[in-house]
Amino acid sequence: GTIVGRRAAPFDYTGKKVVGAASFNALVKREMADAKKRTGGKWRSANGGGYEALYGQTALAEATSAINRGGTISVTDLMDHAITESQILFEGTAHQNNWFLYHDALSAWWEKEAQAYLASRGLANRQVRALGATNAGTRYAGRLPGDSPEMMPPDCSLFADTENALRLHIALTCGLSRDDPQRFSTGTPREVASSVERAWSVAPTAERIVQDCMAIPGRVDKIVAAKGVAVPDIAFRTGRRALSAKGDRELKAPPRKRQRKASHSAPLLHPDAQQSWDDRAAAPVE
Repeated sequence: GTIVGRRAAPFDYTGKKVVGAASFNALVKREMADAKKRTGGKWRSANGGGYEALYGQTALAEATSAINRGGTISVTDLMDHAITESQILFEGTAHQNNWFLYHDALSAWWEKEAQAYLASRGLANRQVRALGATNAGTRYAGRLPGDSPEMMPPDCSLFADTENALRLHIALTCGLSRDDPQRFSTGTPREVASSVERAWSVAPTAERIVQDCMAIPGRVDKIVAAKGVAVPDIAFRTGRRALSAKGDRELKAPPRKRQRKASHSAPLLHPDAQQSWDDRAAAPVE
């Protein structure tokens, strides 16, 4: 079949703190206990019964929502999002029932309680991680090693495409009024979230996603050959130029001119910035 690069909808937790499942559950438990001591406002009618007295069977959900509104969310929310988006991306493909999750070494993701939750969703053995004797006897057994950006295409290069697209879109729409919903801006947290989400919808391109993801097996071979130690310049940090022009192999040295891919094409733009681009392109040169 054909390998296609696709972008999942981002998980927006602007203004929120993501904590491990154990920590979040402890916060919810404390919230439910503290509620039984409250006597003002809506809690008057609870008569010391807290969430259970007010909400009955939905008490736990209400307490959880209260913690969320306070600015804290559980890593299990991130897991749910990743699962939902993966199901959407692979629906109707040959891998709709056997796709794998690939997350980085976020400690909250790999803690025991979070992994137990992932197992309850049927994904315990459908995530990329060390298996068998790999990393046995170390804290990385059954999980991922630490900071290895070359093994995570978004961190290594693809997010740079999004950042560059964001800068371009900000420049193109800077002439729009501040309250124009089509304007790209980093003025406030909510504006940042909106602008980044829209930039992500156009960059990285499908081609770039495939190129960088398909470079991972070659990087793994180099790490194995080096017996797991750090491999200098394994990804060159040069994005598409780390691969051959055909995208079928990773270069062993910085690319020569003939190995570079042409890049003089118009950038992909979000519809909100297209009119600004057209207006600038049509403007007379003075």
